[in-house]
Amino acid sequence: MLSRRLSGAVLAVSLPLLLSAVVTVAVADAVGGATKGRIPDAAFVGTTVDLNQVPDYVSVSDQGGNVVGYVSKEVISNPTLGAIDKQGRPAATSWTVLGEDLKTVVGYVVPDKGFVPIGIDPATVSPIPYKVAPAP
Repeated sequence: MLSRRLSGAVLAVSLPLLLSAVVTVAVADAVGGATKGRIPDAAFVGTTVDLNQVPDYVSVSDQGGNVVGYVSKEVISNPTLGAIDKQGRPAATSWTVLGEDLKTVVGYVVPDKGFVPIGIDPATVSPIPYKVAPAP
């Protein structure tokens, strides 16, 4: 489950910086009718996210807060995309970030690194600083 503030979840490391969770109108894409935009506040219901209210592709921001592309809303419901570690536990995985056309790969959301553009080695990117604390 994903909490509104994402506290206490593995995703708390990167989602608050990357996925914009403010109200905007999802924009219909000219190709295929897919929607893209931010997750509306109304989609946060208790400790879950109502995926029916989430656009097909969710905005991804860099560490400076600039929208750099979009990820499929599948990562909201299945953040590990089925990846498991050697012990059979869910494992962190990178998410493909698409450009405005929702076709061109512009980079990846990398665990503990955030958005990494195409052509940059994730090993050269500093981890996102974070701290674990109770939700306010």
